Amino acid sequence: MKSQPDIYVFGAYNEVVTPEQCAVIPARCIDDLPSNTSGVVIIGLNNDAQDALLMQLHSSKQFGLWQIFVQQPTVLSSHLSDGLWSAVHELEQWHYHQQRLAMITGTAFDPMIAWLWLNPERRLLAKPQSDLSLLYRYPLLECYYSNSEAPYGYLQSQVSKGYLQPDKLIDKIRQCPACHSGHLNYLETCPACFSPDIEERISLHCFTCGHVSAQDNFIRRGQLECPNCLTQIRHIGVDYDRPLETFHCNGCKHAFVEATTKVRCLDCLTLNDINILIPRKIYTYQLGIQATHTIRYGQALAVPELTLNGKVDVGYFHSLLVWINKLAQRHQQSHLILGMHLPGLKDYAYRYGEVQMFSLTEQISERLNGLMRDTDICCQYRPDLMLLLMPMTSNSSLPVLQNKIVQLADVIEESEFSLEIYAWSLPDSSLNDDAPFWLQQCLQELNDNG
Repeated sequence: MKSQPDIYVFGAYNEVVTPEQCAVIPARCIDDLPSNTSGVVIIGLNNDAQDALLMQLHSSKQFGLWQIFVQQPTVLSSHLSDGLWSAVHELEQWHYHQQRLAMITGTAFDPMIAWLWLNPERRLLAKPQSDLSLLYRYPLLECYYSNSEAPYGYLQSQVSKGYLQPDKLIDKIRQCPACHSGHLNYLETCPACFSPDIEERISLHCFTCGHVSAQDNFIRRGQLECPNCLTQIRHIGVDYDRPLETFHCNGCKHAFVEATTKVRCLDCLTLNDINILIPRKIYTYQLGIQATHTIRYGQALAVPELTLNGKVDVGYFHSLLVWINKLAQRHQQSHLILGMHLPGLKDYAYRYGEVQMFSLTEQISERLNGLMRDTDICCQYRPDLMLLLMPMTSNSSLPVLQNKIVQLADVIEESEFSLEIYAWSLPDSSLNDDAPFWLQQCLQELNDNG
């Protein structure tokens, strides 16, 4: 490992670095950078030139193992660099970077994944772009992949494989189901013909004769007068009032109380109902445990499942919850669902190796099987989360169960092991027929704490 880095500078350089620390080498283009090593790049160009060079460095796929700094923030600097350069902590940052480099043993790693892994502070960031139909772009993704015009499918694939995981939710958008554009215009339309050419009309109600008509029909000689009984009306609430405001369609002449909201796509001009728009959540992303394991060990991490009695898959568990909830409502029964969360299981193999991880899961399986009854149903909902359905069990049994689980956790021969317990009871009127949504709401407590 080199004790000092070679620093390649594009443009102006504003800090003095002594020759004893490192060499400062001027560079005019990326061809001046050695491709068979790793170093430090500092960019001191104008805004457009700096962003163009950042894109070029990443798009070449040769400098993903480097540190890249800028001397002033620009539009893409937070997406494609390590931030502003400071020589104060330069050697410390360099040594840490070299230590991370030495841990890479895989040979066929993804260059973008390697860039993110080398600095835990790096993120795959989304940038709003109003001239794009998708509204957001991921500049780092664009540099490394040619299919980044449609990034959502790729990102979902990488999340499902464990190579990326959502970090922060930054926006929620909706897209046209016909062309997937996010350029949408929301219109108040006539519920009969869906024309946007509608007008709001205010009606008046005469208390004297009960006549109701448009306000324009009450205006006579500059004052309000009922067109039916000719009574002059002056005071609202005494002589008259305003009933519900109504709308009038200038196209089909239909009168109505409430307009229908439609959405017109500004790209393909399709008129859509709101409820068929495609919702998208825009996240920043960080590396998942599979990416870390692949880079360090050259292979994907296979998280072993717990071998438990009465185990069912997720789909069956969803159906079972709906059925047993209806049964509980009909016959006044009580059932209990326990959520057992092992928060450190995902990265346990990364820290201690797969052999020790398998040993841990075997211990947990053996102890939990001793806790379960023959009638209990278990579902490994996620690698780190098990759901246990305990029929004919009320909340009053929780203290006893908690005591047993504490005793179970105490005999696990692992100091790093921790187990979090959550409980929900049935029947629950909010469950209805959508068990996945109901469980998602229940598990929000777990996510908030995790």
